[in-house]
Amino acid sequence: MRRFLSLIFSLGLPLLALSFMLSGLRAEAAEPAPVASGASCAPFAAVDCTPEMLAQAEAYAQSVREQNLAGQPQAGRPSESTHNGPSINVWYGNTQHFGQVGTPQRWLNILGNVSDTDGVASVVYTLNGSAQRTLALGPDARRLASTGDFNIDIPLTDTALISGVNNILITATDNLSNISNQAITVNYISGTVWPQTYTVDWASASFPGAAQVVDGLWNKTAAGIRPQVVDYDRLVVIGDINAAWDEWEITLPITVHSFDYAGAFNAVSGAPGVGLVAVWPGHTDSPVVCIQPKCGWLPLGAFVWFDAEGVRNFNNQTAPPLYGLFKLGSASAIDYARDVSGFRPQLGVGYYWKARVERNLTNARAIYRLKVWPIGGAEPSGWLVSGISENNEVASGSIGLLAHHADATFGNVNIQPGPFTDSAGPVIMDVRVARRPTSATIMWRTDEPATSRVDYGPSMGYGTAVTDAVLKHHHTLTVTGLSASTLYNFKLTSVDAFGNLAESINQTFTTPASSTASGFVSDDFNACTPNAAWATADAYGDATLNRGGALSGSAAYSISVPAGVPHPIGLGSVRVPHLYQSIADTDFDVLVKFDSNLTVDGQSRGVVVEQNGLNVIQFDLRRTGGANRLVTTIYTATMNAASSSTGSVSLPRSFFSYPISSTVSSSNYLRVRRVGDLWRAYRSTDGDTWIQVGSSFTLPLAVTRVGVYGANLALALDGSDAPAHTAAVDYVFDMDTPIPAEDAPALTTQVVGSGAIIRNPNLPSYACGQQVMLTAVPNTGWAFGGWSGGLSGPTNPQTITLSSPSTVTATFIELSYRVYLPLVMK
Repeated sequence: MRRFLSLIFSLGLPLLALSFMLSGLRAEAAEPAPVASGASCAPFAAVDCTPEMLAQAEAYAQSVREQNLAGQPQAGRPSESTHNGPSINVWYGNTQHFGQVGTPQRWLNILGNVSDTDGVASVVYTLNGSAQRTLALGPDARRLASTGDFNIDIPLTDTALISGVNNILITATDNLSNISNQAITVNYISGTVWPQTYTVDWASASFPGAAQVVDGLWNKTAAGIRPQVVDYDRLVVIGDINAAWDEWEITLPITVHSFDYAGAFNAVSGAPGVGLVAVWPGHTDSPVVCIQPKCGWLPLGAFVWFDAEGVRNFNNQTAPPLYGLFKLGSASAIDYARDVSGFRPQLGVGYYWKARVERNLTNARAIYRLKVWPIGGAEPSGWLVSGISENNEVASGSIGLLAHHADATFGNVNIQPGPFTDSAGPVIMDVRVARRPTSATIMWRTDEPATSRVDYGPSMGYGTAVTDAVLKHHHTLTVTGLSASTLYNFKLTSVDAFGNLAESINQTFTTPASSTASGFVSDDFNACTPNAAWATADAYGDATLNRGGALSGSAAYSISVPAGVPHPIGLGSVRVPHLYQSIADTDFDVLVKFDSNLTVDGQSRGVVVEQNGLNVIQFDLRRTGGANRLVTTIYTATMNAASSSTGSVSLPRSFFSYPISSTVSSSNYLRVRRVGDLWRAYRSTDGDTWIQVGSSFTLPLAVTRVGVYGANLALALDGSDAPAHTAAVDYVFDMDTPIPAEDAPALTTQVVGSGAIIRNPNLPSYACGQQVMLTAVPNTGWAFGGWSGGLSGPTNPQTITLSSPSTVTATFIELSYRVYLPLVMK
């Protein structure tokens, strides 16, 4: 169910069914009961299912089984049996209740564990005296986490299940033929519908009862519910599959204590994560088939999710700070929306989550929304992410509280029903203009899918407009027919799916006199091949400079320095490890976004502008005295006539220090602008609103390089108190030639006309160099006209090799038919 959210989706979806397969071989005399067998791939178009993938999942599942069997009695080993049958532990009691509140899914789940020092040979159960049914035991690398775990999944359509009192009898046999029985009473009421307005206070609520456990052993405290065993998809559901549960809004606090990186990232599980499953009907046979318990998860509405994938992609870190991202993921491995703000939750800190599903669109597609904020903080007015579903896969369903290889506490729940009124227009942000002598490309981002329009002209009367009616988060329009060295006014307009309009204030740009510019190349480090414009310098040779996470959604460049050795700019040489570009001596406007915080006194990072090693301007964001400051230092060199021909270096000519804030995230955006000999520095907390720091200053400088660095400073003379520091650089933009939003998906597909594009493989993310076959499928009455963007021509299908974020468009042409009379038939 969780698998499509992770980087290795191609391995996980069909493979995982096989985690049950040969790990379910019938036991020899001394082996425990078999895990589920007979797994296979269901026929579905969204994901490949190949023998190689199945073999990989099978091998992984077998290794899990062997590890968990270590220490079990083996053939020929003396028995320690007390001649008692296996111990049967039913986790949530021998009397359980379902349906009293409502029907959150199509299954009843009875969970527990069977153990025996002699090994378990078999486990079966009966429902109301019906025929015996074989019960699979864990581990299965999926729903059954530990040795001996079981999950009796009873479909509501089971003919043996009655509305009323049901009797289940579990019979377990060990390897010495000792038998144990455990009777369970299941009180089931059919036909009830979960209240649409619903709250849970875990301090007083019964559990289960206030919610239904689908997978895992959970513990309830006054703070909430928390899985006792961290593993694959620990799931609790609230709500109903009834049609009344088509629109709802849930608010609850979630605290992530840790992520299980060791158990994740395999052929089955993928990346850790935590969040909600929106519109959940229950497990199925798609996209994988497992005999017992069911292991498919499609169809469903959406995953409302924090994906910790980036933790592994960024410099192989497995501890805070986190480098994942919030996202709205679809059931077919397509993200409806991703948060690109850089917001990251901290482990051990509680955050409120508010998620909503709306269905008042005319095309029956649903809108999913999410906002997240710290407990004790003010609720944001806008949504963190909003996305429109691909189609109406599931019309109604419950809400799943899901911890995937995550130790998390889910707090008190408040659910309110729709319909909801959306009267707020989209938020326009992150406006950038790439200027050329006779054209300009204008880019911006909205917090929800919306249309695009640019009105522009030499005055605020505008007079000309370009538009794009496609609903999207990231907007790019090009205006042409401009004159060089001319000031233009422009205004942006975006309209969301409900007709709510947002307009920007009037803004301006001036076209350059010619195509000659600084030559600085904007980079978000999301391409597979390093940008040739960059070079690195590491004066001490002790720093680590890495690109990481290309095409993953969490791409960044990290510059790390060790503790105990300060790395200053210095006099006569630039000793901070840095990444730089050689540029022309012209005006420039450079923006840097850091994806890490200054948390310890002495940590620093910033922008360095060089004429040479002796003439430098340093714009340094540093932590000192428990607060952040921007320190601008101008280093200049003069020759001392009395010295040798090598000269000597004077002290810095100027030194400016400006306080910013004690908030660690207050200095993640730094912007340096040069106009002639005039210099200005700006800071921002969101990348949209800029505040000039200090006064502008004038300095003639023959600029040859502009770079970004990470460093550390010391108070002790021996430098021993210099802290370790990693500066994570999310992107560096030349504001005159910016690129679209950072960390764009590896592959974006879109259609013009009526049809669809099928990806093979269809994954949430792709690796560098991976090939994807795209097949254009026209709807009835339409024909495929050709590819544009990352592919071209009429050949169908075509394969694209991914080396950087790519957009491919399939154009479909409507067919027309004519009949000419007279028509003579014999």
